[in-house]
Amino acid sequence: MTFGQVVAMDSPSGRVPGEFNWGATMWHEMSHVFILTATNHRVPRWFTEGLAVHEEGQANPEWANRLTPEVVSAIKAKKLLPVADMDKGFIFPEYPDQVLVSYYQAGTVCDYIVERWGNDAILGMVQSFAKLKTTPAAIQANLHETPEQFD
Repeated sequence: MTFGQVVAMDSPSGRVPGEFNWGATMWHEMSHVFILTATNHRVPRWFTEGLAVHEEGQANPEWANRLTPEVVSAIKAKKLLPVADMDKGFIFPEYPDQVLVSYYQAGTVCDYIVERWGNDAILGMVQSFAKLKTTPAAIQANLHETPEQFD
């Protein structure tokens, strides 16, 4: 977990060897430190989690966002949220696996933004969130389309 510039993690002795990827976890949490600092803690949860998941895959392709059976089920059941509402999946989950699905969806959205618009678009969104812009306003300003068009 990340609290501003503080990262708290279990020690390796707290887990069965091989069941937890410490490198990916530390990379993920350090991404939060940077994004929270850059935005003065004014970033939507979906974006900071999505960017951290995206950054994991950039650091090491083996750490990239993974499609799980829970995510496949959510996609088939059309349970993915519109980008403007993605925070709800983290903050007010409506089904047991929604937080897990939200991590996947947010990471995939950040991957897509970088692939289609480039890293400058992600950086622009960071700057928009630092200025207290909403997700719809950040998307419009940096991707030049409405959230509905983005979806």
